[in-house]
Amino acid sequence: MQTIIQTLGNKEEFVRAAAEFIRDEAQAAITAKGRFHLVLSGGSTPKDIYRALALPEYSDQIDWNGVVCFFGDERRVPLDHMDSNFLMAWKTLLSRVPIPDENILPMPVELDPEQAAAEYEHALRLAPGQDSRPDLDLILLGLGADGHTASLFPDSPALSETKALVAAVDIPDMNPRVGRLTLTLPAMNHAAKVLFLAKEQGKEAALAGVLSGDRRFPASRVRAREQVVWMILQD
Repeated sequence: MQTIIQTLGNKEEFVRAAAEFIRDEAQAAITAKGRFHLVLSGGSTPKDIYRALALPEYSDQIDWNGVVCFFGDERRVPLDHMDSNFLMAWKTLLSRVPIPDENILPMPVELDPEQAAAEYEHALRLAPGQDSRPDLDLILLGLGADGHTASLFPDSPALSETKALVAAVDIPDMNPRVGRLTLTLPAMNHAAKVLFLAKEQGKEAALAGVLSGDRRFPASRVRAREQVVWMILQD
């Protein structure tokens, strides 16, 4: 696995670099196999990147019929709730590009937590263009000040999962305090590539710990088959 670290001095550079990377990965995957399996991240950092991808300069260069979108984690709230990662991605990107509805796979938050995790694992394995196993091309991830990524928090039992691709999470330290679903390390580490999108301000200790390989920070445990790319906004 190759690790690449890019530091970007301002938001404009950060957004452009991330949007270009995602566009290029989409083009390469669709050219090679007709599909691009993309896992979207929640949180505030990706919003401007999603908005950029919806602009013609990027959107027109992607064959959205070949894009299949999953989610790295989700709060167990209705999909139209203000805290929903799906709603954020829908408003900023998915509703603005010509992606087929059947190629958008939100987490089934309305189900019982364990059933929801099992259902989403099934969806990962049987999504369009897959052959009964997860074949994720690119996972977008963020970084919390405590080193968590997606909904893999320090000391969470989900970090010990070795087989299941999706886990239900309900621990006291989450903010907002609501149960969640998350991809697990087995799912993340089987992906071809992972792109971390991180703001340095307020997360200096977490970044230093993760990049040094300190396993107390969950993001440090994320691998990929080919490449992990860090794009860090310094401004």
